[in-house]
Amino acid sequence: MSNQSVNQYNLANLRNQQQLNFAQNITPAMQGTDGSEVIQQAGGGTYVNRAKASQDADPLTTLGLTAGIGYGIGQAMDHFGPLCEGEYEKTILGRLGTAGDKFAKETKVGRFIEGAFQKFDDFMTRRSAKSRIAYSLKNHSTMPEWQFAKMPFYGLPGYWSMDARNIIEQDLKPISAKPTKLFMFLPWKKVNDFNRLTEHGMTKDEVKAFEQSLKGKTFEEKALALQEKQLEKMGFNPAQYQGKSLAEMQDMAKNWKVTKRYGCTDFAQLEHRLNHIIDEKESFLKMLKDATKNGDVEININKYDNSWWGKIKSHFAGRRVTLSEYYNKGTAAFGKGNATRIGRALPKSLGWFLEGTTNRFSGGKLAPFIQATIFADMVYHTIKAPKGEHGKTFIERFVNDFMYFVGGTLGVLGIHKFGGFKYLGTDNAGREAYRAALKDHNLLRKAGAFATKKEAKEALKDVNKLLGTENLNFFQKILQKAALLINCGNEHATYYRSGNKFMNALRKMANSNLVGVPLRIWLAMFVATPFLVKGATKAVHAIFGRPTHSVLDEEEETEEAQDPSQQTNPQQGVTQADVAGYPDSNLVKQTLNGQYPPHNNQQGQYQQSVPQYRYNPQTKRFDQILPNDPDYANNQSNGQNTQNLNQNNNSNLQNAQNPNGINGSNPNNQNQTVNITNNTTVTTQQNGNTQQEPLRTYIPSSVGVQTSGPDTSPADMALAHADQAEKEVQSILARRR
Repeated sequence: MSNQSVNQYNLANLRNQQQLNFAQNITPAMQGTDGSEVIQQAGGGTYVNRAKASQDADPLTTLGLTAGIGYGIGQAMDHFGPLCEGEYEKTILGRLGTAGDKFAKETKVGRFIEGAFQKFDDFMTRRSAKSRIAYSLKNHSTMPEWQFAKMPFYGLPGYWSMDARNIIEQDLKPISAKPTKLFMFLPWKKVNDFNRLTEHGMTKDEVKAFEQSLKGKTFEEKALALQEKQLEKMGFNPAQYQGKSLAEMQDMAKNWKVTKRYGCTDFAQLEHRLNHIIDEKESFLKMLKDATKNGDVEININKYDNSWWGKIKSHFAGRRVTLSEYYNKGTAAFGKGNATRIGRALPKSLGWFLEGTTNRFSGGKLAPFIQATIFADMVYHTIKAPKGEHGKTFIERFVNDFMYFVGGTLGVLGIHKFGGFKYLGTDNAGREAYRAALKDHNLLRKAGAFATKKEAKEALKDVNKLLGTENLNFFQKILQKAALLINCGNEHATYYRSGNKFMNALRKMANSNLVGVPLRIWLAMFVATPFLVKGATKAVHAIFGRPTHSVLDEEEETEEAQDPSQQTNPQQGVTQADVAGYPDSNLVKQTLNGQYPPHNNQQGQYQQSVPQYRYNPQTKRFDQILPNDPDYANNQSNGQNTQNLNQNNNSNLQNAQNPNGINGSNPNNQNQTVNITNNTTVTTQQNGNTQQEPLRTYIPSSVGVQTSGPDTSPADMALAHADQAEKEVQSILARRR
């Protein structure tokens, strides 16, 4: 009968005409919420809402779209790669950069843009000479040490360098393979790679004829013949490799590539370059350019034999790249191929766009399928969009998803740029001196050079003096402390080592990035990135218009639900209009009409017994309090005290008035007032006599009132049961009369 009882929850129900759900809104944040609400409170609501904006998509349809789009991206980028081969100026990247140079030099708009960039640089140079903060923003930034953070920090050069390293490592792998008994039955097991002979000038027909000539020989015999053919094409004399084992010939081929192709003295030097591509980009790019001075170098990755199954695997998983392609892509990524800012920006922007939309500017054949899941969602919702909104739906979702890719890099860059305030008290030379001193100090700690922990701390103080903190004013010191907090665990002293291995393990754990890495990830992913994504999406709305079903709908609904001004106030007054659609048996409606159904008791008072309930946290339901329960009497006495108090003060939360009933000219019910309190005590006056009704105790739950969706079937069922119960109660009351 809760739908007909006079209480604050019922009033809210009447006001909103919606189904009511109870959810915790006054308890600690993490209690009583589902997983998505926890993420919302942690700052990841944008990611949750973006996922909710796509959850209505049909999974089978999106799976089919993902497969088709992923395959299409892979094939399209296979055709884009050759457009980047050869001399930089003749590639698609070089021609785009040349057009930018021409625009910047020969047009008024281009010259204006170039001049504006130059003026800004000059302004920052002048300001940095007077302001430590400006100098730090222009010159300082902390550098990530965690490998996972390096790639987004460096952006496009980071993605390119990762794949460039993979290309060279693939090139150094042996062309022939030893047979392994384990998993040899699998059809996709890679064995001898005859197709890689095309890297040494052989045509596909020549490779196929050579492979056919070895038909009938054992795997070991094919491996030896293939390795000998590779050494022959490298220029080795047969006398140099005949009689040698397969492993020895493989080492000969690898050393030839290291020294002749890549110009390194030994493999250690090449490995050092591969580990420091970003730091030594000039020498690495020169190494790639020198490797192609006698002709481009082709590298085949995941290219299999010429059988039908091998051709299928090669088509879907294999790819062909050249060293000139990766030299030109690296030149564009680092902005080294053109003279003007616009000329350098255009090919780099193309690289950013392709990496963010295909994952194939620097990547393999599987990477496009990751991106294809996003495109599949865009295409699906574009097709399902209302008539006339297909274009704005596609552009909104495209920009929104692309900004997650760009925002990740910008967020990490922003975090480490702020971390550069760590060096607020020094210049570039002082920063490098500090880093060098810290590196030496860490080597001493690792070697156990400090006898005591106190000695290690004193030595670290000498290193930290190079930061020049004493040169800062009060505000600058606060800024530096904030930068040190954000950068904790990064560019820092390693843990002190003693002879106690157990204590060393604890120190290592305490000194690790357990705090710093999660903090920086949270700031980048859940603060900076959502801000950029939402801003870019709203900019699209301003230009193209907002679609009916926007990706921001879920986010804005969440914000409105969390806004107290948007929440329903259950203490607002109830009028006749609010209960017009309810049956005449509804108690609130009867009270407003002056027809509250009483019955006489022994004291001559008008009372009606209303069930009392207690919330059971185990079953998460409201259980009825029976008369033999001790709480029943306590609630009755508490209700009477509250009732008496409410008669002597002005603490009524609500006065429901009706012109024709309450406070109106009704001959049967004069001067009738309904006072509804937190304990839902009802007091009426009839013909000057005060009539008190028993307490209706509705044990307050820790749950607040929230409105939810339009599904009212559970409520309809509950109302049906309530109406039946009401009829039984009225039947009993009639018999008592």
